Amino acid sequence: PYCELRYYEGEELLCSMEEEPYMLRQADEGNDIFLWYEMDGERYPAGWSRNAGRGRVCFLAPGHDERTTERKEFQYMLRKALGILLDGGAG
Repeated sequence: PYCELRYYEGEELLCSMEEEPYMLRQADEGNDIFLWYEMDGERYPAGWSRNAGRGRVCFLAPGHDERTTERKEFQYMLRKALGILLDGGAG
């Protein structure tokens, strides 16, 4: 089910979007969380990266359909994730 989620980059509110939440818990201490969402007073990881072998992996939770992918805020999140994968930068 879709609901209004508030996405944060660090402590700064990035945007609010109608999105289907994935309630992930931080399981790997090696993950670098760069995006959070808030729901029912709790924060959940929405974007993280980590080293894997000689490369990096990145997870980005938002982006289920065009309601999200066409928004400039999601496109910013995607650029940030790609920047992290390519050079460890902020995108």
